[in-house]
Amino acid sequence: MIVYKDLISGDEMITGAYKQNPVLDKDGVVVEGMFEVESSMKVKGAESIDIGCGNSFGGGEEEVDNSVEKVNDIIDSFMYTEVPFGSKSEFKEYLKDYVRSVRAKLKEKGTPQPEIKDFMAQAPGMVKFLLVKFSDMQTFAGESLTAEGGMAFGYYKDGAHCPSFVYITKSLVAEKF
Repeated sequence: MIVYKDLISGDEMITGAYKQNPVLDKDGVVVEGMFEVESSMKVKGAESIDIGCGNSFGGGEEEVDNSVEKVNDIIDSFMYTEVPFGSKSEFKEYLKDYVRSVRAKLKEKGTPQPEIKDFMAQAPGMVKFLLVKFSDMQTFAGESLTAEGGMAFGYYKDGAHCPSFVYITKSLVAEKF
């Protein structure tokens, strides 16, 4: 399994278990340097685990627990916390600072210069996409709530019941387990 961690904070942001799709702008053009995954709702705490013994230990029918909670699978699994921005300009400042931080971290890690140049060339398109979506988007920090760290950007596609989450590809480090 591949786990994608934020380059700055080290927070686990998503895994390879979720199908990565290209991010499309309002005109249907691919936004380079980003990918998105679709989330779903799951029932938390209602898992039924059968270890192969059937009802040998229970001795009867189980009652259904109506107090179970429905949660978003990605938000719950990766312990995201919503971090709203007060204004579009505040969000723009965060994105500019984050792009600079990712660039510095890529240099520090010894990423080849052409890859860093590609990232910086893609950054304006990524920022533009996120700013256009600002009023329809939720922003989520990873588990550590590191202010300088990366975020997952959630928005609802037309008719969707759960958000799609958008990630900046170069801001994630893939670790294989």
